Amino acid sequence: MHLLRPRPALGDGPARDHVPQLPLRVGHVGHHPEHFAAYAKDVAERFVPKGGLVVEIGSNDGTLLRAFDRGTVRILGVEPARNIAAMANAAGIPTLDEFFGEAIAGEIAVKHGRAAAIIGNNVVAHIDDLDGLMSGVTALLEDRGVFVAEFPYLVNLLEKTAYDTIYHEHLSYFSVASVDDLASRHGLRLTDVRRVGVHGGSIRVFISRHGEASAEVKNLLALEEKSGLRAGRPLRPFVEAVRRQRDDSCAFSERSVRRGTRRLRRACEGQHPAQLLRDRPIRPRFHCGPEPPEARSTYTRDPYPGRAT
Repeated sequence: MHLLRPRPALGDGPARDHVPQLPLRVGHVGHHPEHFAAYAKDVAERFVPKGGLVVEIGSNDGTLLRAFDRGTVRILGVEPARNIAAMANAAGIPTLDEFFGEAIAGEIAVKHGRAAAIIGNNVVAHIDDLDGLMSGVTALLEDRGVFVAEFPYLVNLLEKTAYDTIYHEHLSYFSVASVDDLASRHGLRLTDVRRVGVHGGSIRVFISRHGEASAEVKNLLALEEKSGLRAGRPLRPFVEAVRRQRDDSCAFSERSVRRGTRRLRRACEGQHPAQLLRDRPIRPRFHCGPEPPEARSTYTRDPYPGRAT
């Protein structure tokens, strides 16, 4: 499900100036370091031979790459946010301050050799030019290499009414069928998929030049077909569930105000639910109504509390 076409987020060309700074560091966000440690171990053991190259697209501060054994494999990050790339390099994680695309992929292949594993962790959904991404992957991936990507799963989003995983930086919401279609357009194959628990329910997909679809790929394709996902059948129940939650939330808020209950709000590091809807041509409002003046206190675990979240 592709929602919109804003300015390009990744790829070659004039987008270079669009992400000069980025406030969010992956290493400061809750479960990610532990999740990435297991992630790196799985990728290294299954796909990367001794001395093989691992490239991460949108590598942020290098939290995932840091989890690889650098005595066994080579690592390289590609991170367009200049401040975060500088932090990663200062911490000893080799990182290119660039957007990933076919041209940069070619340069990496010439200088470092082709990659045994390319990783795109919670970054693919941010990319407008998905065909440009896959052209870069194809240019860099070695013959027996694998492209591993992880992102929220559309089925979980709809079934769990997880609209808090919808926000302005996510341009696409993926089903297994859509990933299979994207890989096929570039002569690649979706060979495996795993469901993982982060971000309300995500999938980790494995794409390569060779191999057959695993049983789990076939199972999830069948699940999506049965639910009518491609035809959009689950969308109406999702919309109705969102409206019910909005009404319940507003009713709870009104009861709290009448009782004089003090409420706290938690700031979400690095993202914000899609709460804004337009009810007038130029004035947006919160989905649950105007900002309540009674909710005066906001807290966060963010180590940089002065930044925008």
